[in-house]
Amino acid sequence: MKKLISLFVIGFLILSGIGSFASKIYFDHNFHNINLIDDAFHGTTPYPSMEWWYFDSIFDNDYSIHIGFRILSFNEFQMLKTSINIYYKYNLLANETKLISKNNFFASEKKPIIKIENEPVMLVDQSNETNDEYWTYHVNYKINNVGVDLIFIGITEGWKYETLHEGWTVALPLSIVKGNLFFDNEIIQVNGTGYHDHNWNFGLKTPARGWAWYWGKIRGNHFCFSWANIKKTGILEQTFLEKIGVLNIVNGSFDVIDVENISITANSFIIKNFRLIPTEFQIYVEQNDLLIDVNLKTVSIHRTDPSALTIHYWRYFVKISGIIKKDNIIDELIDIPHIIEYMRFV
Repeated sequence: MKKLISLFVIGFLILSGIGSFASKIYFDHNFHNINLIDDAFHGTTPYPSMEWWYFDSIFDNDYSIHIGFRILSFNEFQMLKTSINIYYKYNLLANETKLISKNNFFASEKKPIIKIENEPVMLVDQSNETNDEYWTYHVNYKINNVGVDLIFIGITEGWKYETLHEGWTVALPLSIVKGNLFFDNEIIQVNGTGYHDHNWNFGLKTPARGWAWYWGKIRGNHFCFSWANIKKTGILEQTFLEKIGVLNIVNGSFDVIDVENISITANSFIIKNFRLIPTEFQIYVEQNDLLIDVNLKTVSIHRTDPSALTIHYWRYFVKISGIIKKDNIIDELIDIPHIIEYMRFV
């Protein structure tokens, strides 16, 4: 009974507060192109760990969405937590979550497929030559009267970043998204842009390597820049970079930014949920023929609920202004809406 109670507590702590990011990076700074198996389930572990698949999208009609599939595993124990969040004009309309036992879901260890009660809810579309650079995903899932039926069509090359401990795969840095939302007995047709990443082997030692993270992406007509800032604790050795930056070229390849060429600063703090959190960010990158100089200003902030007392996680809607310039190609950004996220353990 004590083991069962301990397992439940550990599962609650991990399931209730995890977002979309766990860095996977070696000190040799290895970034790689991805294969289907990289975005598949990495299997159960002999210690409590979390693995999750994250999708978000901002649509042309002022709707936006987050969809999450998170698996807690520990030896033979597995549990899936699903979530759907629908926003309108940056305000939360729907927040649905569900816990699903091991016998009622399947996650492939060979390719990105999750089934619930034998029905696929997330899968890569292999009819779209998925082994090439740009992948397509179909997400079709409903909790109560809230649901989605969306196609994410990749227009940027996916990549992965690994450490000895955790993993981060960004299969869709930028995608075109189309389909339907289901909410309040209505069907809402949507078109927009989206993002998908996948993290695994998030264990109880992960917070001892980094006490807080914030991360996001910046999209333009020609480029998409994925970024992250991890705050080390000094308790355990940090095996991921403090600052991460990857520039994707639309319908092209990706470039990795050296850590010394990235500046990420957080400014203009407020007290929210008894924590001091930033509301404005400045990102500056200069490397070879690349220049990024952008400002991110908060429009709204949403804390995940429920959340364990030791885990604090906020989803931001921000508006981004500035430039991304590479060679003679310039993306000028003026109040472009984006989603970024911030998580801390203290």
